[in-house]
Amino acid sequence: MEFGAYLDKYRKAGDLGQLSLLGQAWPTIDADGLFTLFKPGNQYAYWNDTAFDEQLVIGATTTDVATREAAYKKATEIMCEEAPVLFLYAQPATYGVSNKVNYTPRGDDWMRAFDMTPAQ
Repeated sequence: MEFGAYLDKYRKAGDLGQLSLLGQAWPTIDADGLFTLFKPGNQYAYWNDTAFDEQLVIGATTTDVATREAAYKKATEIMCEEAPVLFLYAQPATYGVSNKVNYTPRGDDWMRAFDMTPAQ
């Protein structure tokens, strides 16, 4: 399916059929960002689980590190048990190296050209 047609179906929420491939990345590497497709009230959510939803709300509404970690750990356990999606793979980033360019890879895997400068 052409990507524009795919996005039209995706934006209608629930119109992708029983099986679809979707890639997602989040620049903050925070668990809350990676769970955005499953949050309560998200029009694009294809799965609904009350216990899971409760853990997401706890994790998203506290700044206490231990509480967030426990909530997202429990949410992950529920998601693994219920298996609403199949995580196929993590796409690795491939970097080239040149003495002519100054660049330090970012921890979030984003590659931005304006972070690169000519070497002196």
